[in-house]
Amino acid sequence: MSRKLLVGTLLLSAGVLFLVFEFTTPRPVYARSVSEFLAHPTPDQELRIEGVLVHGSLCVRHEPCEYRFRMADSRLSLREVEANGAGAQLSVHYPSCLIADTFRDTPGLDVRVVVQGKQCKGCHFFEASQVFAKMRGKYEMKERRLGDARAPGAVVIEQEETPPLAPTHECTGS
Repeated sequence: MSRKLLVGTLLLSAGVLFLVFEFTTPRPVYARSVSEFLAHPTPDQELRIEGVLVHGSLCVRHEPCEYRFRMADSRLSLREVEANGAGAQLSVHYPSCLIADTFRDTPGLDVRVVVQGKQCKGCHFFEASQVFAKMRGKYEMKERRLGDARAPGAVVIEQEETPPLAPTHECTGS
């Protein structure tokens, strides 16, 4: 009798441990570029999309609180996208007011953005649950301002340490 009880207890414990580890391990989240996602969209699947913020597209609503913006492929510079109209753009909807301080539209600088979320079937935008933004560092900005030849894509900016922010406009419509 005790042998059956021991075997039963071990099997039950193994089953419980399997269920705990199976359902508590996070699912992998795959990262794609904007052009890869638009070429092969995967609705209702959690994933990350990498790109750059399209200048002038950032808007905020206060009731209900949300951010909307467009992203372009980070392999193309925004100057190429804006000049030639080349490259695909992804509309992003972020239904929250909590956003990183580095997420701002700064003229003359490409703001790298990674969004995580899903695109529902039939939606024309990507519903982000998280937004990650990366701005250039303090030293990169100084090199850029000084026109240092070692800085990639160095351009002389006759301004202060950080360029002024572009106005974030109020979203209209729903």
